[in-house]
Amino acid sequence: MTATFDEFRDLHRPGNPLVLPNAWDYTSAAALANAGFRAIGTTSLGVAAAAGLPDATGRTLAETYALTRRIGGLPCLVTVDIESGFSEHPEDVSRLVYDLASAGAVGVNIEDGRPDGSLADVGRQQELIRAIKRRVPPMFVNARTDTHWLHPTEPDLGETLDRVRAYRDAGADGVFVPAIADPTDIRAVVDATDAPLNVLFLAGRHTVTELADLGVARISTGSLLFRAALGAITADILNDAVLSARVLRPDLFIISRAESEDAIHKLKRAGADRVISPYHIGAMQMAQTALRPAVVDFVELATSSENFDLAMEEIPIGARSGIAGRTIVAANLRQRYGVIVVGIQRQDRRMDFNPEPDTTIHGGDKLVVLGHPDSLKKLEAEAAG
Repeated sequence: MTATFDEFRDLHRPGNPLVLPNAWDYTSAAALANAGFRAIGTTSLGVAAAAGLPDATGRTLAETYALTRRIGGLPCLVTVDIESGFSEHPEDVSRLVYDLASAGAVGVNIEDGRPDGSLADVGRQQELIRAIKRRVPPMFVNARTDTHWLHPTEPDLGETLDRVRAYRDAGADGVFVPAIADPTDIRAVVDATDAPLNVLFLAGRHTVTELADLGVARISTGSLLFRAALGAITADILNDAVLSARVLRPDLFIISRAESEDAIHKLKRAGADRVISPYHIGAMQMAQTALRPAVVDFVELATSSENFDLAMEEIPIGARSGIAGRTIVAANLRQRYGVIVVGIQRQDRRMDFNPEPDTTIHGGDKLVVLGHPDSLKKLEAEAAG
């Protein structure tokens, strides 16, 4: 058994990272093992969702253990996400990890984020790590800190560095900082400790090669594969539902929602009268769709409120406006005006739809905003500067 622990440890090589896919049930784990992955992890979100439970609330201990027993015999190395340990008592956590090792696990992830959105006391987290290492010395303990996960727009890098150092001092074999994306921050964490750094793969933010060049030793997919699989399943189910509805009620006016351009064509072929897509399917196509009055009709339908008065406007941002130079989340438009930023038209006429909260608004931009007419007028006045 010690040989498998050592093999897993040796897979963590800075500059040549272990790419670790995450499974949520036996079928997904077996498929990944069959695809040739030497090591796989579990995803707590996927495990919880498969059991009909919320993630990161400490309610999936039984499901996590049962899954480990089922996949522990697969021809691959298994590391298990145990959230925050399913207990605040070091003895309970160490006993769980011992049982997981007996079931075939060679590694565990333990996080300092708590269900209420807070971070655990560093000293208490060190106690959990030390207890695990005393009980199961060869177990690869990947200590996760949620400093960036809980505060993605304004992470405290100093606290991140303090925590990864403290967890390494307590005996952690690796450190995990999900949601970290800035290359400078990643390099700082790599340089802060001799523990191999694990990051969560963020599509569109970095590549495996870029992360390898920064010294990352492990790249996890997290719930990405679970979400992709669910998206594929729900797309097919939605097509079948539309087709069934059209056959049963030829006179029915069917409005459907699509997540991709391919899904739009499939839903129309299945019989949908109108297909709405809230995501980026091409700048001009989305801009035209978003600005048509029909979208307001759809939103009213979705909210199920007969008196829900909404409008969509393009609001120019003045160079001297207090909004210019701030991110969407920092501008706090949703809370202050009750509006939704659907898109941003840049000065070069490029349209960014469904912008992330950390997207910066610049003077000269135009916000495509959905909200009550009175709120839009107030926002327009502030935006003018």
